[in-house]
Amino acid sequence: MPINSASGSTCTINLLQPNAIPNKLPCREYLHRSTRDPTTGAIQEIVTIESQHASPFEILLDIKPNIYLLNHPTTTNASSSSNPIKFQDFVYWFHLDGIKIGWTYSIGPGPHLIDVPTISSDDFSSYRALQFAPLNLVDPDDHPDRGSQNAVCEDEKVVKSLGTIRVDIFRANLVREPFRVEDHRHDHAHDLQTTNQMDFSERSKKALLSTTAGLTQHSIPDPSPPPESTWEVDEKEKDPFLQVCCPLLVLILLSPPPLTPYPFLSLTVTLFFLGGGMMFTVYFQI
Repeated sequence: MPINSASGSTCTINLLQPNAIPNKLPCREYLHRSTRDPTTGAIQEIVTIESQHASPFEILLDIKPNIYLLNHPTTTNASSSSNPIKFQDFVYWFHLDGIKIGWTYSIGPGPHLIDVPTISSDDFSSYRALQFAPLNLVDPDDHPDRGSQNAVCEDEKVVKSLGTIRVDIFRANLVREPFRVEDHRHDHAHDLQTTNQMDFSERSKKALLSTTAGLTQHSIPDPSPPPESTWEVDEKEKDPFLQVCCPLLVLILLSPPPLTPYPFLSLTVTLFFLGGGMMFTVYFQI
């Protein structure tokens, strides 16, 4: 799991298996590194995970107390004296394959345990589950529906982000406000198209991927009544102070080379750590 060493906070991607014991299985992890965004200064915790071709999953965040203070011990005093807004709360934005799918929050310095298996519509009438799905590759020459809903995805941001789960954590102040369903009647969140519902060109560099991370196709009605009030963002910092990024592992079994007079067969397995900037090749002899 990505561990923020300064605070001990963690993020785990669990595969959900309703009919199995245990019913939650953490994704296998291969590589963890910490870096810093050169533009925003956000600390980035990056870990490569192995997904399933078709499985619901959840994002589990274990936020320790004073996560911001522990990550910014030298700048906290200066920023608090120059900024009249003293942020007490946190906002978490979730991105699946480069698509912003929703957000949640926590009140106060912590600790906080945040479990996200689904995303609710703005009016709380329905929800969609987080899900890994097989990458749908097509030949663009045989798929000429340019401009239609079934067109091959050419959004560069989405294509570059394929196979990536990201959580952006912001400092914020939240306020409690009455919830009015009529203010959310035109919510289209339940119609959001994610990469699970898109087609991609088989000529793309990301064709090596086998899995996308998105939402289920259909919304599930929520029988619970909407809340009487909700927490809303009053003030929020422009940039996140911490990002958790989980690129998916690509595993490829290459074809064996031509037969040689040697009494063994060589197979090459290549592991690509997308987003991690590393590639390892492992050779097996049979």
